[in-house]
Amino acid sequence: MSTINKIEKYGLTDRILALQGQGKPTQEIADIVSGELEGDNISQSAVSRYLKKVRVERKEAADQVITEYVKAELTGDLDMLKMMKQDYLSFRNTCLGVLTGKVVAEISPNGVIVYDLKTLMTLDDKLHELIKTTLRFVGADGGDDGEKRHPVDLSKYKKQLDDIMSSKQEAEGRDG
Repeated sequence: MSTINKIEKYGLTDRILALQGQGKPTQEIADIVSGELEGDNISQSAVSRYLKKVRVERKEAADQVITEYVKAELTGDLDMLKMMKQDYLSFRNTCLGVLTGKVVAEISPNGVIVYDLKTLMTLDDKLHELIKTTLRFVGADGGDDGEKRHPVDLSKYKKQLDDIMSSKQEAEGRDG
């Protein structure tokens, strides 16, 4: 069990935090609170140690909250990546089938969707990006320290897929 320091003994925790919040240096904080005490004083090093302890406690609490948030969000993000990859693969396979003559072009509400080599190559590039993003999310992208994991705006990839599909439908509508 740790001993109670003077700051806690005299109930100065909130006062010291308020003074720190005003941007005051630790020596000035020590001088102010010492002047408010009757017959005792608080040293600059005591203020500094107390503020360091508070920063450590806050960092630990923040780390725990962030870890819990990431755990909760990561599964959903990985599921979204998986769905987008499946969408790209499906569209890519249809495109490849049409180009090789094995599949008849799909009929959409706006007409036949145009499939060409450029679309196929674009889809392959997007699939490659999605796979790299997934690997980054799970820390399997070749980095050994995990520092490469970072939030990614997945809506960008979904929008790109939607844009590719829409442009193909619009192109066919103009040609038809």
